[in-house]
Amino acid sequence: MATEYIWFKNGKESKRTADTEGKLPTTEGLPNGRTAYYKYDNGVLARKEIKKDGEYDGDSEPAVSVYNDNGDVRNEMYFKGGDQHRSGDKPAGIDYNTETGDTISEAYWVDGKRHREGGKPAGIDYNAETGEPLSESYWVDGKRHREGDKPAQVETSTHASNTGL
Repeated sequence: MATEYIWFKNGKESKRTADTEGKLPTTEGLPNGRTAYYKYDNGVLARKEIKKDGEYDGDSEPAVSVYNDNGDVRNEMYFKGGDQHRSGDKPAGIDYNTETGDTISEAYWVDGKRHREGGKPAGIDYNAETGEPLSESYWVDGKRHREGDKPAQVETSTHASNTGL
């Protein structure tokens, strides 16, 4: 798999290269796969993308990782053949508190559809201070649904009062 490094100035792409020093410009596409690194103006990694055959692809590692300007991971997304997906009852989308590294939300996807087996929530938002769930949403094959006459959306009173519910 080939690697690409992309530089930005004032929010616009300024250079693509095949090495970290920027000496070898990349002039042709990388059809079988590539890893691209996007950096902030200060040189800190802003985004990492893994593609195979032109599609985001990474079930065992994030296909897309987004970082803040200090280099702390903000978000990770897993894909399979261009569809958001992660195997093994693991979240395919994860948001992190960049100050603590704690998970603040999880989203479960299978073959590009919001989904989670076993009556478990496919979307969870966490309280940044306590780590307790603030809200849970239940999805089956991309549609909000929960078996057994149970609610497909559950919000704590703290979260509900914060959102006006």
